[in-house]
Amino acid sequence: MVSQASWIRSLMATFVKSRDKGRIGGLFGAPSASQDEVLPWSRTQQAAFLIYMGITVRDAVKNVQAEWAKEIRNLERVTDNANRSGDDPAFSSSVSLLTADVGIRGLLYVTNDLCSLESGKLALEKWTTNDSAEPDPASITAAVKSLPKAAAGKFLQRIAAHLGQFDWRSSAAPGLTLDEITVRKALRGSGGYREMRRLLLEHLAKAKDDVGPSARAALKTLKLS
Repeated sequence: MVSQASWIRSLMATFVKSRDKGRIGGLFGAPSASQDEVLPWSRTQQAAFLIYMGITVRDAVKNVQAEWAKEIRNLERVTDNANRSGDDPAFSSSVSLLTADVGIRGLLYVTNDLCSLESGKLALEKWTTNDSAEPDPASITAAVKSLPKAAAGKFLQRIAAHLGQFDWRSSAAPGLTLDEITVRKALRGSGGYREMRRLLLEHLAKAKDDVGPSARAALKTLKLS
């Protein structure tokens, strides 16, 4: 699984990066000198947003019956590597990119990209919670439960539904063609994060709902297409 240090580095590179003019900044980042606006969310809200994003992706993957997911699930059965946690192997297996640093970075990138671009339409500043001064389990749980009713939470659900259809197999997973293995090997090294971000955004750009135009706008802004 991804280490805590990797999570922190990925958060700093995505949700916490500065919001410079002309770029897609982090939802939780400080504004630049030319921008005074900052999202007035508490740390409880920030934590709840990330947790809910993870929940929606986990649930979307669990419901997927695509071949890539079946290949990973079958591998777990064949190797007698039973998942006692109850998680879907397509989400939690060591051959799923969702348990790899590059996959987590990509997931955080694209959810931040799209929610940042749509922040006005989603009225993110209007999502409020009654939380304590310091984050605690009770207030975070309450904030997570309030998100499905908010525009931001519904948008995350739509993003997750499309991300669940993405082929998250790593290069070590079964059933890959030579071309697919080559694509996944390109995710290694310094350029892997950028490539993962591009692949995910191109996948989301095919969506027929509001996720599609948002992903296409992100590709254009980031000059990835």
